[in-house]
Amino acid sequence: MVDPIQIKDLTYKYDTDGEEVLKKISLTVKKGEWVAIIGHNGSGKSTLSRFLNGLLVPEAGEVIINGMDTRDEDKMWEIRKYVGLVFQNPENQLVGTTVKDDIAFGLENNGVPTMEMEERIRNSAEKVGIAHLLSEEPHRLSGGQKQRLAIAGIIAIQPSVIVLDESTSMLDPQGRKEVIQTVLHLRETENITVISITHDIDEASLADRILVMSDGEIVRDGAPEDILTDEEFLIDQSLDVPFSVKLQRYLLKEGINLNHVTLSLDDLVEELWKLKSNS
Repeated sequence: MVDPIQIKDLTYKYDTDGEEVLKKISLTVKKGEWVAIIGHNGSGKSTLSRFLNGLLVPEAGEVIINGMDTRDEDKMWEIRKYVGLVFQNPENQLVGTTVKDDIAFGLENNGVPTMEMEERIRNSAEKVGIAHLLSEEPHRLSGGQKQRLAIAGIIAIQPSVIVLDESTSMLDPQGRKEVIQTVLHLRETENITVISITHDIDEASLADRILVMSDGEIVRDGAPEDILTDEEFLIDQSLDVPFSVKLQRYLLKEGINLNHVTLSLDDLVEELWKLKSNS
């Protein structure tokens, strides 16, 4: 099986005489994997995401998507059907006068037959929980609903990879939770590969794997439990330490030792209940 994403020695400058924004990035992402990419502002995260569906094309190195080289213009249409990109601001992706029209936009561009289009619109809207909003005007939706609409428009095209570029950063906690639950559900039911570019450490903790970027390079690649519990490293990278990890450190100083290190508040509460039940 061909890995969905293979990047080798990717180097990029915005200007010919400028500083390198990406420096010899090499990366492989497997089918069905969720990879979170974190790093301080200006680390190159969002720039990297633009290479994953051909918005940017390598000048040095290569980006291979499902066996297709993004430098091959003849493959660009297939690459963009294979990888769906959801931006930080959903307003940038909403083009229809109704929710239904907005989801249909990408399908029309791909020449999907009318009957199949109707089915895909309905299915994608149901998957993200906005089937009851199909006749609504997009600008009247809440922030979380708009982001779910943007995701619905992408999944209607049936991509194998979804790239979320800071897609929850503009949402309130409830909207953020709704979008993450949607992505988790899609991954479980459709085996979609997910790459999330995020500042949200709690969101990153849900991934199978975390990449940490700094000054255009991948400086660390590992499991969430290894990276997000390394407080010294996170602070050195100007990244937040998960609240649950901070609290567990405090509890340990007070003589309260949990059986497992947890990354989320829900898991922390569960561990505390177990501790209480056994005491």
